[in-house]
Amino acid sequence: MQPTPGSSDCQIHFCCPLPDITVGQTITTDPGTDAQVRVTPTPCGAQLDFSIPRGETGTEGPAGPEGPAGPDIYASFVTLMVPLPDGSPIPFATGTADATGHIVQTSGTQITLLPGTYLVTYHISAILLTAGYLQITPAYQGRGFLEYGVYSRTAENNASVSGSASFILTAPEETVLTLNSNSNAVAREGAMTMVILKLHSSAEN
Repeated sequence: MQPTPGSSDCQIHFCCPLPDITVGQTITTDPGTDAQVRVTPTPCGAQLDFSIPRGETGTEGPAGPEGPAGPDIYASFVTLMVPLPDGSPIPFATGTADATGHIVQTSGTQITLLPGTYLVTYHISAILLTAGYLQITPAYQGRGFLEYGVYSRTAENNASVSGSASFILTAPEETVLTLNSNSNAVAREGAMTMVILKLHSSAEN
């Protein structure tokens, strides 16, 4: 007597013209083990469970192409119509803020830079009430940098002096930057614009 389809006695060879084959679990085993297939009978077919060995770690492939540079990081600072006292840092305000926080004004006369390499460019002007000179000196990392400064002098009273400079500032750690003013005459109507751009390096890409 043949078993009837759907009965508990039904076997794949007797009552199912098309066996129902299902896939159960696939397990990853240790490298070097054999691949295995476990067949479990079902009422009208079979379930297959696989054990597949994990491959050995391959050698490191070649380096890929260099990725695109990150976003530009920059900020600007300005001052207008202020006195420039001898031996004092120049006061200023933020013109364009750096949204990334790498270039931040942290006081009325100071800019704090996170580690990196920066292009700093600035322009300064003032009126000297008497004949004399105006010296502007960038200061950071504990000292002034005369080589990046601006020097202008006049032999006339109530005369305008001005100058511009650009330099590369490398900050191995968090660094505070100021622009310091020195003059042997009263300097008034001081104006300053400064732009700082963080440069991209290959290590950051």
